[in-house]
Amino acid sequence: MAEGDASVYNAFKHALLHGDCKLTSDTIKVALLGSGYTYNQDLASGFASINSYEITSTGYTAGGCDIASPTAVVVNSQDIARFDAADLTWANLGTDVIKHAVMWDDTVTATFAGAIADVCMIRWEIATNSNGGNYTLQFGSSGILELG
Repeated sequence: MAEGDASVYNAFKHALLHGDCKLTSDTIKVALLGSGYTYNQDLASGFASINSYEITSTGYTAGGCDIASPTAVVVNSQDIARFDAADLTWANLGTDVIKHAVMWDDTVTATFAGAIADVCMIRWEIATNSNGGNYTLQFGSSGILELG
């Protein structure tokens, strides 16, 4: 479960404002990281710089899994825009210590000055480890990202 508030990487903010991240059409993935990773919102390189912290359990594929059903909507009555997707489940995930979930864009390439390929987007701190069964990352009722 996405238990803590989301933390947004600065490079994602830059890529989003520049139009390089297309949330509903790019291949967006979520990877699970262990306890060795320390979050840095100023991360100046892409997913390849943190993938060594991924868990290695049975049932987990390197790079994480793709999100499904991404949506971007405007809620004029609340003066917000919201990005959301279906909750993610890793089936029969082996027992492992999971400390972070990181969403990253597997489509973004370095197309403008300062751009980062495979940009890390959002990170959640996780407090529930895998117990050897299905493991679900449940996004909040207000979606993955809300801009207001």
